[in-house]
Amino acid sequence: DTSFSVAASFMEIYNAPGAVNECISDLLNPDTENLKVRYNQKNGFFVSDLQEIQCHTVADVRAALEAGVQNRRVGATQMNRDSSRSHALFTLRIDSEQRASSEEGGGAPLRRYGKITFVDLAGSERLKDSCAEGLRAKEAP
Repeated sequence: DTSFSVAASFMEIYNAPGAVNECISDLLNPDTENLKVRYNQKNGFFVSDLQEIQCHTVADVRAALEAGVQNRRVGATQMNRDSSRSHALFTLRIDSEQRASSEEGGGAPLRRYGKITFVDLAGSERLKDSCAEGLRAKEAP
């Protein structure tokens, strides 16, 4: 008997005006800003206070993705009306647990963990073609 669980998180990395380093915000909880990257032996690298939403169906995953997209930082250029101004990372964490059958002695369950991250990089329109000025020009790579 195997059970699965899926959780979604969605964050963006962006250059805030006046900030020295990039800032991280939670697209599923837009009230939080400037989250911190942390490290420990148990979890490796992670973003503290990043919300994870449990997803029971494909519709739940899609709803999390769509909710986060609504909170992305975008800006208009001549080439793209909704050019992303941030890098976005949508992560699905998938856990499974397989319970040993009573015939196998009922030992400890076998647990497996996986993570997949979908990345959308900030708009990279060529400055000359986009006719960007001011802040938009500074954001160009």
